[in-house]
Amino acid sequence: RDEFRAAATDSILLRAGIPLKNAHPGARDVSANVHDLARTCVSRAGKTFQGSTPEALLKRAMTTDDFPLILQDAMHKAVRQGYETEPATHRAWCRATSVRDFKLQTRPILGSAPSLEVVLEHGEYHEGSLSEDSASFRVVKHGKIVSLSWEALINDDLSAFLRIKPAMGQAARRAEADAVYALLAENAGLGPTMQDSVVLFHANHGNLGTSAAASANSLGQARALLRKQTALGGGHLSLVPKFVLLPAELETTFDLLLANATRHISQETEALTPDWIGKLIPVVEPRLAADAFYVIANSDQIDTVELGLLEENFNGPVIEEESTFGVDTYRWKVRHVFGAKALDWRGIVKVPVQ
Repeated sequence: RDEFRAAATDSILLRAGIPLKNAHPGARDVSANVHDLARTCVSRAGKTFQGSTPEALLKRAMTTDDFPLILQDAMHKAVRQGYETEPATHRAWCRATSVRDFKLQTRPILGSAPSLEVVLEHGEYHEGSLSEDSASFRVVKHGKIVSLSWEALINDDLSAFLRIKPAMGQAARRAEADAVYALLAENAGLGPTMQDSVVLFHANHGNLGTSAAASANSLGQARALLRKQTALGGGHLSLVPKFVLLPAELETTFDLLLANATRHISQETEALTPDWIGKLIPVVEPRLAADAFYVIANSDQIDTVELGLLEENFNGPVIEEESTFGVDTYRWKVRHVFGAKALDWRGIVKVPVQ
C-alpha cells in the first residue's frame, strides 16, 4: 500500500510538470488521471460504486484509505519542492535550530574563562567565574489555506492546481528571509536593539566600519574589526571572515574583487586583492539596501543571527487537510512556524559604502 501511494503521488506530480529528484520507480506505471486513479483506489479497497458519473466515482474514492492520502501527499511534496528550491541566502550564514514549542527561547552567550593566576608553591587556588549574557526570542506561526473545488477535481484540473502549490513552499522560505533581513534594516539600518540596550551595529560594539568604497581596503577594515572583537569578560576572539553579505547593486564589484584575488596576473594585481579575499563566500541578497555590505564570521565560531523553527517545520511547512461539509471544497492548511533573532554583535561587521 505504501509503495502504491508513493508511486501514485509521484505520478500526479510528474504529470503536473513538477520536477522530482528521486521519483518512485513505479510512477510511470500508475495513471495520473484523477478518474483512473480514483477507480484504482476503489478497486484496491474492494469497494464498488453506483452509477457511471465522475461525481459518483470520486465520492466513493474519497471514502477509501488511499485516495485522500495520495492527494494530501501530492500537495505536501509540491509545497516542499517549492520550499527547497527557493533561493535562501539567509541559510548560508544564519544558524538554523529546532525548537519544541512557542515558549520564550533563551540562548546563553558565554564569555571567556577567567584569567589564570600564578599559584605559588603550597599556595591556594582562587575561584573564578565565567561571564555570560543571554538573548531571547519566540517562534511565530505563519500560514494560509488553499482550496480545491469539487468541480476542479471532476474536471481533472489537479495538475494545474498542484503547479501553484510550490509557490506556497517558496512563500514559506521567503517569509524566513524577510524576518532575518528585516532585523538588519531596523533602526534605519543599524539593526535591532540588543540585550545591552545598544543597536546591533554601533561603535560601542566595534562592528561598524567607516564609510568607504567597496574595495580590498574596506574588506580589510572589516576583517580587522572582526579580529579585534573580545569575548565577555575579555580575551580576543580572533574571528575569521567567512561570508561577505552584499546587496545586488554591489554584486559585479565583488565579483571582480573575488576573481582578482584568485588570479595571478601581476604583482600589482595580487597586492591590490590579497588571497584571503578570494576565500570569502559571497552572499547576494536583493532585500538589502544598496548603501552597505557585511562581513560575517562562520556560525561555527560564534552566533550571529539564529533562525528558530518549530520541530515539525525544520524541513519545511506542514500541510493539514481540512474538510468542510457545507461546501464542495477540499481545503489544505499550510503552516510554518519560525522566529529570527540577532543573538550577538561580535560576529558581523557592517561597512557603509560611498
